[in-house]
Amino acid sequence: MIDLLLMTNADAANTLSIVAWIILFFILLNIAILAYTIIRNKRQAAKEIKLQTQSVVTEPEKKENPVFAKKEEAAEKKAEKKAEKKAEKKEQPAAETEAPGQKTEVISPAAAENPAPVRVAKKPQTAPMPVVKADADDTFNMALTDVNNPERRFVAEGKKEYLVGRKPQMDLCIPDDGYVSGTHCKFDLRDGVLFVTDMGSSNGTKVNGNKIEEATSLQDNDVVRIGKVEYRVNY
Repeated sequence: MIDLLLMTNADAANTLSIVAWIILFFILLNIAILAYTIIRNKRQAAKEIKLQTQSVVTEPEKKENPVFAKKEEAAEKKAEKKAEKKAEKKEQPAAETEAPGQKTEVISPAAAENPAPVRVAKKPQTAPMPVVKADADDTFNMALTDVNNPERRFVAEGKKEYLVGRKPQMDLCIPDDGYVSGTHCKFDLRDGVLFVTDMGSSNGTKVNGNKIEEATSLQDNDVVRIGKVEYRVNY
């Protein structure tokens, strides 16, 4: 009987010891979890504070910081270039082909908003120009009219001689014909008679279908080929 009681007390002691160890284990486990949670929260809060501190930069700090200064300077230059390009596009007039003797009219922004009534241009007259007799200074007027397109006409007035070619400084400029040389030919009046002289052009000058090699006299309404176009001469 005594042995049985001793065995029962020993088993109970062992059971209590096991239960105590289990309780102690769970207590320590909870303490460890709580400590880990506290440490993790503190680290996360520290990271958030650091990020907020880095992202909030005052204007004086930006100016002092060379990285921010370079970025702002590049952005300003880019904006200025865009503004200049827009201004150039607005100010640039539309390109127009202008015949000699004609003036190019530039339309201002105010005129573009309030356009004036459209005027229909009259067709150029193809009637021969009156012959001007040689006077003291031998000046005269002349016109070249495209045989196939009478509306295409070049007029020059009040000079002793007229140089014809593709260069802008010519008296009669023909800019739209690639077969016309820079200085192609010359017209001058001698004792009331009009003469045409080829100025060493690449494709030559023809009078009534014949290529000329020297100064050739002309009559009113004669046809002179300059480049690839035939022109009727009136003076």
